[in-house]
Amino acid sequence: MIDTIYNYDEIGVIVNEALAKANLEVNVFGFVSIVEECLYYQEQGREVHAQLDYIIEQAIPDGCRDEYFDK
Repeated sequence: MIDTIYNYDEIGVIVNEALAKANLEVNVFGFVSIVEECLYYQEQGREVHAQLDYIIEQAIPDGCRDEYFDK
C-alpha cells in the first residue's frame, strides 16, 4: 500500500531533490521520463521513492538510461 499519493508537480520536486543529492544532471527528456516513470509506477502501487531509488542506484549506473545525459 502506498503511504502518499503525489501529483506530477510534486514528483518533479522529489526527482529534482534526488538528482541533486546524487549529484546527477539529466537533460529535459531524462527529467520528464523519470517523472513519468515514477508516476506510472505509483499508479501500479509502487512508492515513488522506491522507483526513484531504483533509477538512481541501479538503472543509471548500469547504463540503462544513458539517453538522459545526451545534450
